[in-house]
Formats: sequence, structure tokens, C-alpha cells
Amino acid sequence: MRNLNVKSKVRRNRKVNVMANAVTSVSLFPRPLRPAPRPLGLYFRAGRNDAHVLLDLLAAGETRFYGVVADPTCARFQKELVERARARRLDVILDPRTQPSATIGGFSDSLGELPWGRSRPHTEEDFRGASGRRITISLARFAA
Repeated sequence: MRNLNVKSKVRRNRKVNVMANAVTSVSLFPRPLRPAPRPLGLYFRAGRNDAHVLLDLLAAGETRFYGVVADPTCARFQKELVERARARRLDVILDPRTQPSATIGGFSDSLGELPWGRSRPHTEEDFRGASGRRITISLARFAA
């Protein structure tokens, strides 16, 4: 007996909801449900030989990207690219490569020769205390 009461109430509510949906007009135009986020940034990471391609893009006026990511081991090859990107008011990001320099497989002699590099892979202790301040100061001087 109880199931019959429940079923009849469900059927009755269901008919009301179906009829209510049929009466209201449905908009066929898309509408935003919530504000759309800003688009993701597009940054180019130039390798040793890629700076020339990006320089050509900048010379042609193509700046539909947010900026460039500079590699400190290729700084002498990317100097002109960094200057032109700054002149165009693009973001220039220095990747200090501290993460690969902390792993045995990622460490290389070119990373060890950087002002903040060591002749060995970095350890956690290298970034604490006076040694950490030395790395920070070296990074700041290199970026400026």
C-alpha cells in the first residue's frame, strides 16, 4: 500500500515538471554559465639556434605571444632576442635551471659553470643560509 502512494506522488510530480518544462521557452543561443577565465599565456623557449627564428617573428611584428623564456646556458646566443623582446614590452623569463642542476641526470658542465652553479649537482643545503643568499644574489645579478 505504501509503495502505491509513493508511486502515485512521483507520477503526479513528474507530470507537473514535464509540463512546466514544455511551457517555458528554451533559448537556442549559447550563454555563459560563469565568467570565462583569461586565456593561457603563450611563451616560447628559445634554444641555442632558435633565437634567430624568434628574432624574425619580432622583426615582422608578430607578437601574438606573451614572451620568451631565456636559457642561461645560451645567454650569449639569446642576448639580442632578450633585448628586442624587452623593447616590444614582452615578458622575458629567466629559467635558472636549478631543478635539472639538482639531479645527477640533469646536471651538466654548462650548468656548473653558471654563476650560481657548482662543480657538482646542487643539494638542498645549497639553498639554505649564506649559500642560499649567494645563489639568490648571483641569480639577481645575472637577470639584471
